[in-house]
Amino acid sequence: MTWQEKAIRQVRETLEPTQADALVHYMKAVSSLKGSESVFRRIAEAQAEDIGAIWDYFAEIRFGLRFAGLQFDVRFEPLGRKGPDLSVSRNRQSAYVEVKRLRPRAKGDQLVSRGSDENELVQYGNPEMAVKTIEDELLAKFGQVNVGIGIVAFWSDSITFEDIEFELAIRHIQRDEEKGIHRVPDGFLFSIYASGWTSTGGQQLYCSALKPVSQPFSTWMEELRAARAT
Repeated sequence: MTWQEKAIRQVRETLEPTQADALVHYMKAVSSLKGSESVFRRIAEAQAEDIGAIWDYFAEIRFGLRFAGLQFDVRFEPLGRKGPDLSVSRNRQSAYVEVKRLRPRAKGDQLVSRGSDENELVQYGNPEMAVKTIEDELLAKFGQVNVGIGIVAFWSDSITFEDIEFELAIRHIQRDEEKGIHRVPDGFLFSIYASGWTSTGGQQLYCSALKPVSQPFSTWMEELRAARAT
């Protein structure tokens, strides 16, 4: 039995049928990409009770498919299991991609509640905490992408993390770098935020850089912004 077959079995035994069908579709779509067996192996070996880990690995698959859809050559675990999650290359330019799924927080933070008036929406979640979480996660990833030219990609499947909080986290790090509090690695290109939700303008992927980005990487950012999340 291949790692893909084992991963499919794990997903079908662990998740609800509708969710499992969707993820199996992603696995079949990504199977032609280099190194995909490595992520299938991690899914297959995930503990059944740690459903979050399985969704984490699918964040990598989603970004792999998105880059492949933009005609990048994609490889999973290009430097082994302890290295970056992906490498992407096109027209002789390449970068490593480190993926982080923003896991949902406490249940009470995930739901939109209503006031006494059924048309009145009460603010949900904790925006300040969400911004701080994204900021901390991005700073933590600097070391992992500091092996060359790097990108950090965030996937959110929780309404407690949104694109505006991603943008605020970027601004905070820029401010702190100007003050000498943080140092952005020379090879860090930009960060991506994506989710399954579409803005009123039809956007699903957001890209922000901490420093000026040269070509062709600025074009990569524009293409990602115009793309649909997988």
